[in-house]
Amino acid sequence: MNLLLVANYLPPYEGGIQFVVDRLARGYTARGHDVAVTGHDAARRPDPAGVPYRAVPVPAANPLERLSIPIPLFAPAALHRITRELVRWADAVHVHGLLYPNTALAVSLAARAGVPVVVTEHVGLVATGGRLLDAAQATAFRWATRRAGRRATAFAVLNERVAGEIGAVIGGARPVVRIDNGVDTARFRPGDRAAARDRHGFTRPTVLFVGRLARKKGLDLLLAAASRSDRFDVVVCGKDTERLRDLPPTVRVLGKLDQDALADLYRAADLLVMPSYGEGFPLVVQEAMASGLPVVACAGAVPETGPHAAVVRLADRDPDALVKAVHAVLDEGDAGRERVGAEAREVAVAHYDWSVAVDRYLALLNPSPAEVLS
Repeated sequence: MNLLLVANYLPPYEGGIQFVVDRLARGYTARGHDVAVTGHDAARRPDPAGVPYRAVPVPAANPLERLSIPIPLFAPAALHRITRELVRWADAVHVHGLLYPNTALAVSLAARAGVPVVVTEHVGLVATGGRLLDAAQATAFRWATRRAGRRATAFAVLNERVAGEIGAVIGGARPVVRIDNGVDTARFRPGDRAAARDRHGFTRPTVLFVGRLARKKGLDLLLAAASRSDRFDVVVCGKDTERLRDLPPTVRVLGKLDQDALADLYRAADLLVMPSYGEGFPLVVQEAMASGLPVVACAGAVPETGPHAAVVRLADRDPDALVKAVHAVLDEGDAGRERVGAEAREVAVAHYDWSVAVDRYLALLNPSPAEVLS
């Protein structure tokens, strides 16, 4: 098949959606399909050797990114021309996100051309803390979902909350299927923990945070917890985290790391804490699980149900509750950490390898997805 993937930004822009799009595009290509990916080239990517799919940039301005609103303002004529040509080429279209101008246009053009189109909504509605912005987001989400619900073949989501938000708008008009993202279980795997700790200079119990510096990632909650306990250190890594200032002495910031360095860090830490909200299913949770690292997540950071639920410990969104949950993991000692880590690794390999996600999406992109869902 000729498969078209549409997202707000082209990979390798630093975002979870772009990472997912890249991995799916590679997976589709490995199954023998011809793949094109389109979006704004915010990273000004070169023509990288070794990328097995065609990347098609659309000109756009990106002023809203400074406000943490990842919606490019596409050049209208170029957007219509490029998207129309790609949809004509495609046998199926896979769009990522409901609220972007290019994804909305791709859904409309694909439906008009009779091309199957699957919409993956990664995060749904995310509270910003501003009433006007939240109201505008909710209105736009309902409009985009209703419009896509008349045109898309099916929706894919990462958790029950987003499924409920879509279902509240479209009812049963289209299938809404949960498909978890994948993880590279060969790269993210257990290893020599003692050697990894020596490389990173870890001498005390170490809690790991992985995420960009953004309000919804909940880092402020973890920092508040760190200031209330002297039993553990906190290591923070992710885009823009080097801008953090006035931190407790037990907090160390590493900034952005590449995938191999991050994999080594998972092997060295004692546990991962995921205090975010408004997420689908954070990739870092799956990476930690695949690495054999225990995970503590705050309510709203991960789906309520799924294979991960047996191995991810939940905590209320409160610094004292988070401290209590971290202490509980540390109190189990090395034996407890190794037991939980082994169980987490087993779940990740069985359910979250990228091959599982690729196969499920390819089935959904089939012209007769109802047969797959029955």
